[in-house]
Amino acid sequence: PLFQRPYSWRKDNVKQLWYDLIATKDENDEFSHFFGSFVTMPIPSSASQVSKYTIIDGQQRIVTTYILLAAIRNRIIELESDSELKDEIDEKYLINKFDPLGKYKVVPTQADKSIFFKIIDELSPDLDDNHKITETYEYFQKELSKLNDLDGLILLKDTLLSKFSVVDITLENNDDPYLIFESLNATGTPLTQADLIRNYLFMRISEDNQQEVYNSIWFPMQQQLGDYLENFYQTLFSNGWEYSQF
Repeated sequence: PLFQRPYSWRKDNVKQLWYDLIATKDENDEFSHFFGSFVTMPIPSSASQVSKYTIIDGQQRIVTTYILLAAIRNRIIELESDSELKDEIDEKYLINKFDPLGKYKVVPTQADKSIFFKIIDELSPDLDDNHKITETYEYFQKELSKLNDLDGLILLKDTLLSKFSVVDITLENNDDPYLIFESLNATGTPLTQADLIRNYLFMRISEDNQQEVYNSIWFPMQQQLGDYLENFYQTLFSNGWEYSQF
């Protein structure tokens, strides 16, 4: 959704996920790891389409999990090029094989789409070195390169998919996802001024116009300013610009 921030997991977040995965893999069969709660909202779709959901909370974890799955798939192919596991991982978890209009099971923010889809589609993706998604993928690549046992990789995949437990909270269609997103993130990683302003603005733009405003104004500005977006707003406020939440 438009109110989600771009991918922002730091290396210590990624390392913790990896350590949790290894620890869970090495435990007995009854042990599982709680991966937190995920808040979603159904998107209206026709009966012939795959069911779709907007991710209100949990996007960073889901995107990271898919990056890890793609990295595991690629390592399996390095060890056994004709392995049927590639198709299993792709078709069960990464893509919707028979839905040409909704190929990818997870679609991240506009800023992350290109690099994320490369990782899903390609076995040796050429990635932007300055993107956090690249940092995450390369970390998993480095750790997986230490594993030379196909059975060990399969166990790692199965641990991630079956021993990481979550709580799934599905909202009603009349709930306000913008307010819920802001409330849920109040106790996690602090929302930046840019996050709050983006959320505030899109709460007040009609749903029919949100995508157009995002594509024509917000996203180009975000691309142009990059890490300076926060400083840009701080400069505006220091020169007398104000916005209030109500």
